[in-house]
Amino acid sequence: MSELNLAILGAGYMGGVHALSWTKVPGAKIKVIYSRTKEKAEILAKKYGAEASSSWREVVSRNDVDVVDICLPTFMHKEVCIESLKREKHVLLEKPLATSLEEAYEIMKTAEKARTKVMVAHCLRFFPVYSKIKSEVSRGALGEIISVRAMRSSTFPTWGSNAWFKDPEKSGSFFADLLIHDFDYIRWLVDAEAKKVVARITPKPVWAFVRPSDYGVAKIFFENGVIAHVEGGWAMPKTWLFTMHIEVYGSEGYLEYNSVDSNPLFLYTERSIELIKPGHLVGYELEIAHFAECILKDKEPMVSLVDAYKALELSLAALKSSLSREPVSLPLRKVKT
Repeated sequence: MSELNLAILGAGYMGGVHALSWTKVPGAKIKVIYSRTKEKAEILAKKYGAEASSSWREVVSRNDVDVVDICLPTFMHKEVCIESLKREKHVLLEKPLATSLEEAYEIMKTAEKARTKVMVAHCLRFFPVYSKIKSEVSRGALGEIISVRAMRSSTFPTWGSNAWFKDPEKSGSFFADLLIHDFDYIRWLVDAEAKKVVARITPKPVWAFVRPSDYGVAKIFFENGVIAHVEGGWAMPKTWLFTMHIEVYGSEGYLEYNSVDSNPLFLYTERSIELIKPGHLVGYELEIAHFAECILKDKEPMVSLVDAYKALELSLAALKSSLSREPVSLPLRKVKT
């Protein structure tokens, strides 16, 4: 196989991002775009010379589709992903993997029987700055990692149709939709499993238009002794510029990144301060190019379904702790991953 014919399921914000990224992959062709709102599908399809569809089942059953890129609301992930895998399609699935660990496990068991590639789009691993931080940690530039602090803050995602983000049963809350980026990345960065999570949400609205459940903090204790502090949510005013920030503390150095700084990544040691320039490649494009390569060259994706399962588990543990106001031990359920 030297060419990839693909379907984009979802014509919202992420569907548009993924569609643009696929146009940068040699040999990839967007054949059809599905949306629950047909007008949205038609607009995006026209932009990329594709067909528009109002039936995802019809799309995943097409013989002229090799890859299904699922950018649909989280509560649709399990059904659409499983059906796509049963149809022997390669699947790129937006995070999170599912709304529950039970659904996630069903996807994993189905994927085991499929002969195709599947990857959950935990894009942070592919962003040049975050990839560079991982390489600096791996080469020992910071010595032994002691702690990690991450922050991710955004306005409320109003682009979701029928306000599905507001319903934690459908979105998993901001823990599973937004902070899951950092949960996955930090687990990958420190190369260890989490054993306990303590989380809290704001006790009252910070702004008049924000619900208390839209901002919070999670403290994660890893088996290798690393402690991570992850904070953020959807609670910022409309004038806010989306921000992500990370600090990594080691026995021999400290790394800091802030997305709003013009010179965002610094490495501090006892001997020097180093400005690191990781480049300006687009993380989404690198992610999709990687998945395309996995299909074409029969490689294993960087993000496994176990990785995606573990990230979801951390998110749900944080939500559970924030509601109970008690520490939550991991794993949440005994399954073979």
